[in-house]
Amino acid sequence: MQQQQPDTDDLAEEANGDEFDYEDLEIVDIGEGENDGCLGDDSFESDESEGAEPVPVRQPLEVARDDSVATLSGHASSVFCLAASPDGRLLASGGEDDRALVWRVGADGPHAAATAVDAKLVGVCGGHDDSVVFVSFNRTGTLLATGDLSGQVNVWETSQFGQEVSANPANSSSSAEAQPMWSGEAAELRWGCWHPLVASALLVGTGDGSCWLWQIPSGQCKVIAGGQVDSETTCGLVLPNDPGHALAAHDNGRVRLLDLRAGQAVATSTGSLECDSSVLAIDAAPSSGLAACGTETGDVVCFRAAAPRVPLAVCSLPQVSAEATTTVQASASEATPDASNWSVESVQFCPQQESLLAAGCLAGFAFVFDLQAAGSLRVRLRCSVGAGVVRVLWLPRPATTGPLRLATADVAGRARIWDGLSGQPLLELLGHRDGLLDACWLSGPLPLLATCADKCDCSVKLYRID
Repeated sequence: MQQQQPDTDDLAEEANGDEFDYEDLEIVDIGEGENDGCLGDDSFESDESEGAEPVPVRQPLEVARDDSVATLSGHASSVFCLAASPDGRLLASGGEDDRALVWRVGADGPHAAATAVDAKLVGVCGGHDDSVVFVSFNRTGTLLATGDLSGQVNVWETSQFGQEVSANPANSSSSAEAQPMWSGEAAELRWGCWHPLVASALLVGTGDGSCWLWQIPSGQCKVIAGGQVDSETTCGLVLPNDPGHALAAHDNGRVRLLDLRAGQAVATSTGSLECDSSVLAIDAAPSSGLAACGTETGDVVCFRAAAPRVPLAVCSLPQVSAEATTTVQASASEATPDASNWSVESVQFCPQQESLLAAGCLAGFAFVFDLQAAGSLRVRLRCSVGAGVVRVLWLPRPATTGPLRLATADVAGRARIWDGLSGQPLLELLGHRDGLLDACWLSGPLPLLATCADKCDCSVKLYRID
């Protein structure tokens, strides 16, 4: 393993031949351990301080059924993040237990039509001192990056994830734990992603507002300082249609355009584009050059990625909610969303139809916007989910003439599939005993949606979506 510290060397122009050019259902008992903060019988946790009020503890959710085709256990507490390899055969998760787990996913039998899923734990990725908040595979699926809140970043060669291992170190030899091929440290990490074209370039954002671009495995690094923004970066991505640049969003509402080759910020949102609150979600359209972000106070902002100073549209969800041409209600739910919390947790452009933008908020709604020719946003539909939405995700079409499908993940432990054009609810997927924290799509031999949940559940579930 190679420990690298950042230096001031330029990012290598070539990496692994790439030129950096712009151009059957299993119910798992979670058991005891680190799964604190969630009790099965008692509704309050005692406090030894004299006269102190008891602290309420969240109860596990009652589940009517489990629709999943596989339940993946191994984490001891909340599972924060998920990522699938490009071929959909590997699934990684990161958790509050300071580690990442890797599963190999396939059909349970010789035929792809099999309904059961064979998912084996093939990697336990330790070496972290804090919660793992991002996991990401590079574009070739040969490397997995994991990062924690303390700033530790580990990179793993996926070729070592072959044999089944145990998630409990007491039940296996120490050699069962995977070994990183490279490690590095930055300031407190908030997010990370691989470059979409250069398979060895890794970008992360930190709590001090800076962004770090590493070349793996050489460790050459460029640090793009936070500068006058003076605020932690909350989310970001490399632009898919302009891979020489990236967007970094900040806690104070600003968005910066980063020149990755030059190692500096070339534009910062100000004035009308500067949001009034923290930017929590950001996405860029695959080819149109448009980008969008969502804020803590419920704004969805659309802008040209190359010119973040000039907003094309700013939509306040509480204000535009009544303008929806179609409002759809999902099945009745015991969960009551917080109608006062419009925090936008997720935004995503539709890859098959870039004029559609989805957004999910904690007020319990998912929105689909039509992007007009001038870049303005029109509310196409509002889906009433019934609980706070933490993730919106456009799914691949099942066929050329099939519907555009939108998945939502919510804090009531449910995933739902909607018709992204009409808003008709297509599927409700149950099984988790706590709120969902993330979801991702596996584009492998079987069409699967993966979800992960908070500490009363601390599992990953796979749902088949045909």
